[in-house]
Amino acid sequence: VQYTLDRQLAFFTGVSLTSKGNLQGWIRSSPTLSTEYQLSGQYVEVPVALKFIQPLRGMDIYARAGLTFQFNRPGEMNRVVVHDEGSKQQSTLALAGGSMGTAIDLGAGIQIPLSDRLGLFIEPSYQMALSPAVKHPSFDLLPFNPRIHSFSIATGLSFQFH
Repeated sequence: VQYTLDRQLAFFTGVSLTSKGNLQGWIRSSPTLSTEYQLSGQYVEVPVALKFIQPLRGMDIYARAGLTFQFNRPGEMNRVVVHDEGSKQQSTLALAGGSMGTAIDLGAGIQIPLSDRLGLFIEPSYQMALSPAVKHPSFDLLPFNPRIHSFSIATGLSFQFH
């Protein structure tokens, strides 16, 4: 959804379902401590951004910048298990659906009008995570907590309500 403030500035938001790939594997951080990761990379994302638009030869070239709020989608695969062989303990963290992270979201693109209300767009974008993939305030045993950075290319049709 885009709300145009003037010809060159708009507010942009929406909802998207994204898949950023699985993270699975083991990390041994000491002879007695290992961690098993199973993360789905499935998110519901809500971007909030400003879009700067420059008309050029009958089309619009634009850039946008803002934040994206990322909510884990529930799934059996979202868990982290820490095995401590020295103390014979195992700690399991199952990520709750809806735990939230944020990312800086940058994009640029071009929109070509097909008619008075219909347009075709293509937009490469980059997201840089501000929070780690495993978001749990009381679980600090992780030797590795990745921040997911992603590059994407979106294309589609847009419809304008005048």
